[in-house]
Amino acid sequence: MGQGGMTKCWMLLLTAGFCPLAGAVPVRVRPVAASAAAVPGFPLEAVVAFPVMAGKGWRAGGDALTREHFAVFVPEAPVSAGQLLMELEFPGPEPGDYFGKFGVDVTTDAAPALDGRWMPLILETTSASDPDFAVAATPSVVLDRRHTPLLLTLRARVPFDGITGFRLRIFPESHEGGIPRLGRGPEGGFLLGGFRVEADVPRSTNLALGRQVYCSRQVQSGLPSRNLTDGFHATWSQPERQEGVAEGFFQMDLGQTTALDHVVVRRRQGPGAVPPPEGYAVELLTESSGAGWRARRSADQARPAMEVLRAGDGTGEFSGRMLMIRVEGGAGDQPQLAEIEVYPALRAEARQWLADGRVLEAAGPVQIPSGTTQLSFVPMGTGSTDGVTGCRWRLEGWQDSWQEAVMGRTIHFTALPGPGSYQVVVEARHSDGLWDATGRPVGMVVAAPWWSHAPSVVAAISGSLATAGAGAWFLMARRLRGRLAHTEQHLELHRDRLRISRDMHDEIGARLTSIAMLADRTRHQPGETPALLDDLAHQARSTVEALDTIVWAVNPRHDTVGGLADYLCDYAPVFLATAGMACQLDFQVVRPARPLALAVRHHLLMAAKEALQNVVKHSGARHCAVTLNEAAEGLELTVTDDGHGLGPVPSGGVSHTGLEAMRQRMAEAGGTCEISPGAQGCGVRVRLKVPLTLS
Repeated sequence: MGQGGMTKCWMLLLTAGFCPLAGAVPVRVRPVAASAAAVPGFPLEAVVAFPVMAGKGWRAGGDALTREHFAVFVPEAPVSAGQLLMELEFPGPEPGDYFGKFGVDVTTDAAPALDGRWMPLILETTSASDPDFAVAATPSVVLDRRHTPLLLTLRARVPFDGITGFRLRIFPESHEGGIPRLGRGPEGGFLLGGFRVEADVPRSTNLALGRQVYCSRQVQSGLPSRNLTDGFHATWSQPERQEGVAEGFFQMDLGQTTALDHVVVRRRQGPGAVPPPEGYAVELLTESSGAGWRARRSADQARPAMEVLRAGDGTGEFSGRMLMIRVEGGAGDQPQLAEIEVYPALRAEARQWLADGRVLEAAGPVQIPSGTTQLSFVPMGTGSTDGVTGCRWRLEGWQDSWQEAVMGRTIHFTALPGPGSYQVVVEARHSDGLWDATGRPVGMVVAAPWWSHAPSVVAAISGSLATAGAGAWFLMARRLRGRLAHTEQHLELHRDRLRISRDMHDEIGARLTSIAMLADRTRHQPGETPALLDDLAHQARSTVEALDTIVWAVNPRHDTVGGLADYLCDYAPVFLATAGMACQLDFQVVRPARPLALAVRHHLLMAAKEALQNVVKHSGARHCAVTLNEAAEGLELTVTDDGHGLGPVPSGGVSHTGLEAMRQRMAEAGGTCEISPGAQGCGVRVRLKVPLTLS
């Protein structure tokens, strides 16, 4: 290519600007200091201007051309990365108008200065826009005098995080006549048109980033195959020419069989780039069968330098572990590939649905209840989302326009569509800016209001009638239960009256009859008058006592546990004292005001008095203990004596009619009567129990 054609291509490259690289981001820098004054019209600030123009840039003037020189640049923010890519442009116009020898230093000083703390970068690779240009890679870069314009690409690993400054260090080299000069141009000058820095991105969806690439041929010196997966488009690899061999291939192992979304093949651009090959094929091989996906690209001079291949561009299943690029035809210049990128299928979809705060089942189409006011979901991918820069979604059938969002962050519907079936489509954005095409649509069904369906209306009316009927039946049943309870109360009151009448007839009637008989005997048997009068007085007192007991029993003021306890406290000691027995009381009443129904209280009291009378008449005891314990489940009254027990008793035996009467009374009260020997077989223990729930 002639000088004019080369200059034309170079100008096209310069006006194209500096594009961000996949897997790398540009680092914006600004100049802050230089060790010598610049030539008027060629300031240091021109190095970071955009676009770079031929004949424009930075020149050092005066005696600076014969001594070591420095220029300091500061990034907008500290840089932390694994690798750095730096580009230096020398736009000419004079041949050799570039540095003879230079290096790049970095620092972490808060305010970088010319004489601060600097550490030289150890360059891993250096390349020029012309692959035949002589570049010596040492701790510093040495350039051969050849021609202009020139583009240098330098790559280095970052020695530490938080880089705050870059320094170009230019060394004087021997020039014509043996005089040391900084540049290779006329009179040892140079013109630096641009200085740019890129840092690799630690997170990327590119599976090929950093992977080893094997080439079937030997690659040209300084253009290793690892340049194809370094994330920088300014680097490339090129196989050596081999006469008689028209085909070759690049091969890469992805580590495991993976479903893919797209593959990107980038060719070298700019001055010195060779035309594309006659054709090439991209193949994916699996671990098991080996057969996979294959796509062939034919030779076309108009084909773009970056080609994106998706599943539809080839045949077979778009997944595999081994990626191969086969180059076909031509024994001349081999293809110059800049980057091979492989992006997995992210398969983003809408998950974690919520309707008015309720979790919705995601099995099958998501069912949205009628009347929902708040609806949300979370866009998520089935695999790793490292390097995913965002996502977008749309509701097909309602709003077909895309809306961008953040992967993993909840999306809320600002408005809900009408009843019907829809599909929510989510697409994730890869780190190269392309949208993933493997997203899985999620069906969404918005239910119509119930009144819009005739069966629902019929069911609602039937349900209302059934509810009304059930309500009427419930009210009627409630009234009947109330009447039944009222009738039961009247019956209980009637039974209590009959019981009191029976007691008065039995107790008072029998005693009054006895008094009448004693009075008759007193009249007909004057000789026995004193003894009969004593019996008459005793019967009269007993009658008063029985009448007092009945009056106490019917008094509603005593319908409590405390009322029963008070009566027994007064009655038991006095009654036992008349028989010469000692009485011990032990009452454990927690809630004295706890209600105790009249019938229960009366039967319990009469049974207790019967037990005390048996102690006085038949036990022959000297001591008697009366205990009353209140528990959650009921009331327990115990009468225990130390007499001769239930065994045979002298003087004709003992009638057990009183014991049966106690059991009958307690049964009528809903309780129990237990009669057993006392402690160590001595005496008798009568235990009367009644549940308080019946009170």
